[in-house]
Amino acid sequence: MNTTIIIVAITIIIFIINIYISCDIKYDVIHNFGHITLKLFGIKIISFDITIVGKYVTFSAKSKKVHRIKIDLYDKSFIFFEILFRKIKNKIVLRKLKLKSNIVSEDIMFVSIFAGIINIFTNFYFKLMQLRHSDADISCNIFAGYRHRQIDVNMEFALTISLFDIVTALLGTIYNFWRLGNEIKKRKAKQ
Repeated sequence: MNTTIIIVAITIIIFIINIYISCDIKYDVIHNFGHITLKLFGIKIISFDITIVGKYVTFSAKSKKVHRIKIDLYDKSFIFFEILFRKIKNKIVLRKLKLKSNIVSEDIMFVSIFAGIINIFTNFYFKLMQLRHSDADISCNIFAGYRHRQIDVNMEFALTISLFDIVTALLGTIYNFWRLGNEIKKRKAKQ
């Protein structure tokens, strides 16, 4: 009896715990090279480089093993993650969102206008995010420079979500994905 109560109590505590996830994304648009670092509770879990070529995204970690993934909006894995994101997005609590971008070119007029337009749209969007997530640390800085061609984007965000929300969203997504697969099979059988 006591072990059952202890197991149930530990299970409830595990499901109530909020998971703190932070991510740091750095990307150079001109040279098509980026770096992503993912942390869980402040401990680095994974770090890898990223490049985008055509319809493919290439990931490479420190082990120099390269993974190429095709960007296909109708792929089963993409549809699965889209369903999962729709189920989980309202349960995520944003803690930090920081964007820093350097837009540099030798054409002074182009850089000034382009950086100004990007600054207006990103600040507008970030202010809307600030209204929705009033407790979050949200900032946006767009800098213009005039020496050489360079467009750097650095984004840092942190969020929390409970383990219970992740598990329920994952189970709901698996069920919806299974049901969607059955509907597709039925439609193909009718044709």
